[in-house]
Amino acid sequence: GRRRDAPEVLGGGPRRATRGGGGQGRAGLRRAGRPAPGRLAAPEPSGTGFFVYAVAWGVNRGVLDRATFEPVVRRGWAAMARAVQADGMLGWVQRVGDKPGATSADTTEVYGVGALLPAGTEVHRLAGGAEK
Repeated sequence: GRRRDAPEVLGGGPRRATRGGGGQGRAGLRRAGRPAPGRLAAPEPSGTGFFVYAVAWGVNRGVLDRATFEPVVRRGWAAMARAVQADGMLGWVQRVGDKPGATSADTTEVYGVGALLPAGTEVHRLAGGAEK
């Protein structure tokens, strides 16, 4: 069974996390919408952050295989770091709405940073950082 404290993306276990990794673009960011003809599929760091958090959490607790999933985590984290602007703002975050929308380096929302911070905590642990 699933651990009670497991992030929801791990609810289906490693198989679901593997399918989720398939949604990660080459640059490491997941998409604001599901790619389909005529649909927007902009890279977006808030969804990436929640995904990176969940997969890193699983690796850190032995639920997911490190050799398989660490590259996915590192690629996602590197992409999120590139989305942080020179002034510290996390850009490319989709706006609140009922469907995916266009993003740019200047678009942000508080939930973007809300995804980046827990992801950073788990990536720090994955890299051997001490818990404080």
